[in-house]
Amino acid sequence: MSLVGSLEDLGLADILQIVSLSRKSGVLRLRSDGGEGRIVLRDGLVCAALIKGAPEDLRTLLAAGGEASESELDAAEDFAAKSGISFAEALCARSSLDPARLESVRREHAESCALRMFGWLYGEFSFEVGAEVDPREGALLAAQGLSVQYLAMEATRSEGDALAAAAAQSEGELGDGPWFSGEGEDADAAPGSAAAPDASAARATAAGRAAAADPEVPGAAAPLVVLDSELPALEWIKHTLSGRFSRIHIFQSSDAAIARVRYYLGRGELPVVLLSALPEAAASAAGPAQLGQRLRSLAARMPIVMLCDAASLALVQRSAGAELADAFALRPATPQLANRASWPKHAEAAARLFETLLPWSHPAQRSPQRAARPGAMPATAPAALQPLRIASRRVRDAESVGEVLAALLDFAALHFSRVALFALREGRARGVAGRGLERCGGPDDARLREVDLEIGPCAWFQRAAQVRHPTIAPPLNDGDRSLARRLGTELPDQAYAAPIESGGEVTAILYGDRLPEGGPLGDLTALEILIHQACVALERAVFSRALAPSSSPPARR
Repeated sequence: MSLVGSLEDLGLADILQIVSLSRKSGVLRLRSDGGEGRIVLRDGLVCAALIKGAPEDLRTLLAAGGEASESELDAAEDFAAKSGISFAEALCARSSLDPARLESVRREHAESCALRMFGWLYGEFSFEVGAEVDPREGALLAAQGLSVQYLAMEATRSEGDALAAAAAQSEGELGDGPWFSGEGEDADAAPGSAAAPDASAARATAAGRAAAADPEVPGAAAPLVVLDSELPALEWIKHTLSGRFSRIHIFQSSDAAIARVRYYLGRGELPVVLLSALPEAAASAAGPAQLGQRLRSLAARMPIVMLCDAASLALVQRSAGAELADAFALRPATPQLANRASWPKHAEAAARLFETLLPWSHPAQRSPQRAARPGAMPATAPAALQPLRIASRRVRDAESVGEVLAALLDFAALHFSRVALFALREGRARGVAGRGLERCGGPDDARLREVDLEIGPCAWFQRAAQVRHPTIAPPLNDGDRSLARRLGTELPDQAYAAPIESGGEVTAILYGDRLPEGGPLGDLTALEILIHQACVALERAVFSRALAPSSSPPARR
């Protein structure tokens, strides 16, 4: 049996915790921008971890670490071949190494590689239960496996150390100028700096934890996350927008930027993303259009502003797609920003950048004469975040799929007069549970579970399932009107349909309307944040259930 998923939806710590609790054996394979790796588990313990490009057999590992000379290794291999014993046994007989030292080397290697993989926040994983290990890799298996809890604690400590080192490195590289005087900078180290490449994603995770204690500007509309591959541009943007947002986080790594966005969504806050669409910004990662789509999948209403220079604006608008961007912002070309002494010459460009971002900046900086740009995201009032935080805790602490969905329904009922949840299977939607449907002659939960319909004829459900994106629309066809009649006695002016994903598929749809009162649906940002959190929780539940002992009856959905 093989289980496949996304590291963005289910992180390595969660995966290992689930495998540990189920005491499963197998091979976990990871593929990320940071590399490719494998973790071998026995009875829920990590016995080996290997990364492509690092030593993947015992001889290479011992030679790289200077544990044995080439002559000793050759002699041990000859002796093993002649006597029919293992290479490890032959080493102990023909070198100064003893079994205890070999075990220590194996454990140190497994720990080192596993900790590197904890920093991979973006990529794919697959876990094959009971998979066999290549004999050459088998020589690296530690007899006493490493505890998942121990590795998670070490990863947290290492991330904190990496963050502190990165902050010190950035301060040394960027100087003490006023353009970089803010707290909590998140700029990745420049290529070739002292910070290790694999530490960049780990720094992002640690930065997310550390930011929980960061002071926020009272009443600020949103934090700003900036992604640009060019360090001079990041410095200039930071200087230009200083004091305009509650927090400004600058990144050269897309993994690190996405990690910070996910952190804010987990806190119930919606950041603004300033995403570079210049060709060089996408040279080492996904293109800006793909990154924009991934960000949109995290929170459909999150403001995304595409950043480019004047020369490439037309190309960016065509290639990145206007549908992905709430606005387009201009910055000077990178060579013009390399010399900080020239920054005062770009005052006009700075003013235009601030003007573009004005709808989402600190309210104190907002021009009272200027109306918000059409489609601009309104600020979420701090008091309105409390219900989201409570609902988020319910979702995170839920012990079953039913508890996750109940928390989602209760929170959705704060935004709509009537809410219904439908399970999707084989092209059909079946009612599961609802809130407030009786207000307009709708069914209770028992009767709702009798509602079974094909999603194809229903435009609301068909669009939500196909585009995997929340949709708000009036009744568009007979299928929509038929669904409305099943849910009550009136036809809504407009309805909301949002896909719920788990296991890489749309498994449910959340429906909402404002009957019988009617009226606009309003800002649903907080709801879409919770939907994302619920999808992550469902991924975790699906993975846990798949690894449950086969003797246990399957949990009912």
